[in-house]
Amino acid sequence: MLSRERMLMALNHQEPDRVPIDFGGTTATGIQVTAYDCLKKLLGIETPSLIANKRAQLVAVEEVIKKRLHTDVDGIGLNPPASLPAVVAPPVDTSPVNISIDEWGGYWLSGVSGEHTATNPPLARMETAAEVEAYSFWPDPTDPARYAGLREKVLDLKSHSQRAIAFNLGCQIASQARNMRGYEQWLMDFILNPALAETIMRKIMTIHLVIAEQALAVIGDQVDVVTVADDLAIQNAPMMSPAVYRKMIKPMQQEMFGFIKARTKAKLFYHCCGAASFFLDDFLEAGIDILNPVQVSATNMQPEYLKKRYGSRVTFWGGVDTQQLLPYGSPQEVADGVKRLIDIMAPGGGFILATVHNIRPEVPPENLIALFDTALEYGRYK
Repeated sequence: MLSRERMLMALNHQEPDRVPIDFGGTTATGIQVTAYDCLKKLLGIETPSLIANKRAQLVAVEEVIKKRLHTDVDGIGLNPPASLPAVVAPPVDTSPVNISIDEWGGYWLSGVSGEHTATNPPLARMETAAEVEAYSFWPDPTDPARYAGLREKVLDLKSHSQRAIAFNLGCQIASQARNMRGYEQWLMDFILNPALAETIMRKIMTIHLVIAEQALAVIGDQVDVVTVADDLAIQNAPMMSPAVYRKMIKPMQQEMFGFIKARTKAKLFYHCCGAASFFLDDFLEAGIDILNPVQVSATNMQPEYLKKRYGSRVTFWGGVDTQQLLPYGSPQEVADGVKRLIDIMAPGGGFILATVHNIRPEVPPENLIALFDTALEYGRYK
């Protein structure tokens, strides 16, 4: 069975020949460059690694690695915009050498490992909707550089790999607002200044809708999955009450998800870290088809519970623990954990096996081999 056929069957809650596997197909199922180089060394591969996501230090996974780890998904994203804002005034008490700026005017501080964290949120001191509208660094969603050659890239992938195509669209509303406003202030706004919170998120969503419209006009008929994201939960709870979510965020998600699904037949993949089950009924009402990353170590995210309650309504994409099992388990413990996950999640389809999140430097390469080889052999449907 071709990888794309395998994926489409699983996404439609049917059982293909084996459980589909994703490694590096999305921006949440990739691998950090240090871990990747260790994996390549173990496999005797000496090619230079290419950074695909500087902020997270994720690599562009090479074809030889995709084949070795049996992946069924190829990922594609938008091109960067033609230009970024100039760093006019570097944040106080940080070296300009370690600072970059994104197209939203947000500052990012580079750490020792090269990964970046948001710093000095640009909207932190704003108090009115007029200030938000007057902000000078809103991205230009019509920038043609974003979409240049996009269709040709997708068609080339489809003709060469026969894998499913995941279009990493992103479209984060709440998470982008959090980065621009600052975590603490963003949460306080929901209670103390909800009109401002709505103004910021709606401005962000409006930009994303234009990007989605232009991108899907080019490749919406060629991709199998469209990925979007918004982290709304932490390890043991939601970030805000369900009531606040339903009032402030859910209506915008419904609007955006409906907008996307009207422009493509692709399945809608939604990434939400943490204890996402507190919102899962709402996410389904909003229009998601796939939940990622299935953070099994978080509260109320046990695979048995999720499969029993939601298995017929949503595809689970992820589930291999990256907090404890992969970095600190033995290869045999990893293999056993993968088998247990497959036993629970695979029946009836609706499951794509992947790591819970991007693979960190502390994960031994032997554990990655154990993970994906076990998935290939043990994941076969009877």
